[in-house]
Amino acid sequence: MKELDSEEIAVLCHSQNIPLIVDEAHGAHLRFHKSLLPLSALHQGADISIQSTHKVLGSLTQSSMLHLSGKIVDRERICKCLQSTSPSYLLLASLDAARAQIGERPDTIFNKPVELAMEAKALVETIPGITVFNSSKYGTDPLRLTVGVWKLGISGFEANGILEKKIWSDFATSWDTFYLLYSKSRNQ
Repeated sequence: MKELDSEEIAVLCHSQNIPLIVDEAHGAHLRFHKSLLPLSALHQGADISIQSTHKVLGSLTQSSMLHLSGKIVDRERICKCLQSTSPSYLLLASLDAARAQIGERPDTIFNKPVELAMEAKALVETIPGITVFNSSKYGTDPLRLTVGVWKLGISGFEANGILEKKIWSDFATSWDTFYLLYSKSRNQ
């Protein structure tokens, strides 16, 4: 069976007048550098994308954005579902600040983080027993470092326990560990 990519899934959904809704929690940054980062869900045909802005773009915890595209989704109906008589202006302000910050340099703001992530991947690849997932081969986010530890004879959970004492790890599975690399310089 052929694996479908996001654009093919969008075409299939749209052919049946079904909106494509994507949980893009860790992808709020994807649209801001078309040559270094993969395309965002909306750029691949999604009708609704929900992004946890606080996870990558620096807004306050619990703040997120819902983005709409296309003509299948009834915007007024969505807006009615999201109304509140007591919105958090602190969270709204943090979303606006994150939007303004990334808007200043949208095509270059992720140059340094991508450079540091590639450097980190190259260093991690030199560690015996560690396998690094080649994200560029599959068009995935280069800011994510996925390492396999099965050659070390330990689980991802065990590796996570060891490494979380030194760095912040985002997710572990029984066979590999995912790490998000966020650093402003090589010294951090």
